[in-house]
Amino acid sequence: MLVTAAGAILVTALCLALAIGTGAFQAAVRALALADASAWGECLALMIAVSVLRYLRLQLALTGVAPLPAFNASALHGSASALAPGKLGELVLPVVVRRLTGASFLAGTGLLVLFRVLDLVALLAAAVCAAALAGGAPGLVIPVVAAICVGPIALRRLMALPAGRSGRLWSLLSEAAAIAAEISPLRYYATFGLTLLIWFILWLAAFLAAAGAGLDASFAVAGLALAAASAAFASPVNGLANAGPFEAAFAGAYVAQGFALAPALAAAILLHVCAAAAPILCLLFGGGAATLLRLRPKPGVVR
Repeated sequence: MLVTAAGAILVTALCLALAIGTGAFQAAVRALALADASAWGECLALMIAVSVLRYLRLQLALTGVAPLPAFNASALHGSASALAPGKLGELVLPVVVRRLTGASFLAGTGLLVLFRVLDLVALLAAAVCAAALAGGAPGLVIPVVAAICVGPIALRRLMALPAGRSGRLWSLLSEAAAIAAEISPLRYYATFGLTLLIWFILWLAAFLAAAGAGLDASFAVAGLALAAASAAFASPVNGLANAGPFEAAFAGAYVAQGFALAPALAAAILLHVCAAAAPILCLLFGGGAATLLRLRPKPGVVR
């Protein structure tokens, strides 16, 4: 873990030094200082909506779990994923799932894999749609739509495959798929629908962040930038609080389309700050709600 943290600090420091050396960071900070407060508010509100949708996705997967503990578990996972280097924050979800349901760590990991596969399908769909809107590859829309329709069905079949088979490997796979395989078809497709909605809202947030930073770019370019930044965010080689590669990829997508580096970097910083702040705010809200509920006197108790 210390090696991961040291590597993350180094990655962020190198990206920051490069941005400062080109003068883009200083110009981006000035652009953010001049940005309208509504840009921050709108972007943060959308990111909070994403956090709520991720909670609903978890709630659909975990039957019998009370809403508030599930909300706090989702917010904790989101906060850890946003702040911990090297994707170590992802390990929080299997831990909280185990505490909420009593299922094994491996079963929680299987649920995490399910969410990330659905995220990947939605991200690829967003990237191809953005490329098509930008005039790049309209012919890819049809196979992507087909993958959106067929992919989740095939994934559901794979989850049920290990059940009842003998052997150590099949046993491990069956345990990993235990939670995901028990999700009913209706809840499963509702989960995927929420995933698609999450990525649409992220796309909209990327567009508003760019507009707030002064970039007069199309919705399509924002989608391409989001796809590039998300790929960098998902990489295990990442910066402190995932800062550095995310901004570089997001700004790089705009620069590749002929836009200036400084406002593109400002948009990336705005988006990243709001994305990190939203689950933390949700966690504080949920923690406060849990505290208040615990302190509420039971019916008939006189204080």
